Amino acid sequence: MLGRTSEDFQAWQEDPGEWDHWVGFFRECHLRWRKEGVYVALRRLFQEAKAIPNNLARPDGERRVTNFLHLAEVLHHATSVNPLSPSSVVVWLRARIEDRDLSGEEYQLRLESESEAIRILTVHKSKGLEYPIVFLPSLSFTTTIKDKHFKYHREDGTVVVDLYESATEEALEKGKLEDGQEDARVLYVGLTRSASRCYLYHAPISISENARLPAQVRMMRSWAVGEGHEPSPGNGVMDGVESWIADHALNNQVEASSFSPGQSPADRDWVGDPEGETDPAGLRAQTWTRGRQLPGGSIVSSFSGLTKQVDFDGRDYDGQPEDAGREDQAGEDGEKPPIFDFPAGAHAGNLMHDVFEHLEFTDPASWEQLIARKLEDHQFDPDEWTGAVLGMVEQVMATELKSGLSVGSVGR
Repeated sequence: MLGRTSEDFQAWQEDPGEWDHWVGFFRECHLRWRKEGVYVALRRLFQEAKAIPNNLARPDGERRVTNFLHLAEVLHHATSVNPLSPSSVVVWLRARIEDRDLSGEEYQLRLESESEAIRILTVHKSKGLEYPIVFLPSLSFTTTIKDKHFKYHREDGTVVVDLYESATEEALEKGKLEDGQEDARVLYVGLTRSASRCYLYHAPISISENARLPAQVRMMRSWAVGEGHEPSPGNGVMDGVESWIADHALNNQVEASSFSPGQSPADRDWVGDPEGETDPAGLRAQTWTRGRQLPGGSIVSSFSGLTKQVDFDGRDYDGQPEDAGREDQAGEDGEKPPIFDFPAGAHAGNLMHDVFEHLEFTDPASWEQLIARKLEDHQFDPDEWTGAVLGMVEQVMATELKSGLSVGSVGR
């Protein structure tokens, strides 16, 4: 559990100072258990023994760490419902293991990673990421202009904020053009997030006089108009899409399917992969009935995400992903490392990239000065954050990749 080997324990016995340190530490954990609970004591144990990074270095590391922290939650819940002494908790745990009645929701095996989990996020926040399959359900929705002002750029790049009621026709056209360009960028980002398949939904719409026409609608209509007919509610756009697919010989890459507004998507004819093993007839969508409520309980999350403090999974495929905002990531443990308070987002990510790019791994004496300089370059307060970033860097450098090898021992 602590990520230690038998050689480590043997070394403790041969070093009286090290042995006394760990005996004293376990006594401290015992007192924490009695005063603050089993969860706080176990988290302190994991932190002091570097159990999480040590185990994550193993082939089955994420599975082990997930199980350890899940077990800590289960023990915390058990002692909250019925206060138990440490010896009683051991008896309770042994009884649960021998009983093997693990049908309760709290005992279900948790995912060690969210890489296969469904993610729901905005297109802006997805910039720079890639997912196997992407669904875009709402890019054809129109928005009604409610603001009294709009923005556009002059030829020299100056931003102008103008009022709709008093703006000139030229200004209105520039604002409309820039809104359309932004919608097109959003559409492009959404369409390019998938690695294997992207589902794009388009619904028949009626356009009001002051509605803003989304880029997806303009794109679909341009395909239909390109075939020589005006789009109309119903299958007008669909016909144009199918013709566009055929004209560009995209039948092997793009598939179009439609269903009526009163028809459930699961009821329509589904064209599946003839070579696939999935039986479409065996798939049934679950109907959301009136009055149904979401189940309560703890939220399943990957512990790798909790320990690394990432906002979402995926790899950065775009050069400069825009700031997607900071997500609240409050933990239950009040003893978080200072780096957990560091601002989140793309700006902070660029700083970390810059630090590790120019860091001399084998020269710890140069780290603090470099970090302070990079913080200032990226407009963070060096006096406030140098210590936190330095602590994080030291922890990364000390992480053991395999026996006898750590990041800090790798030279350029």
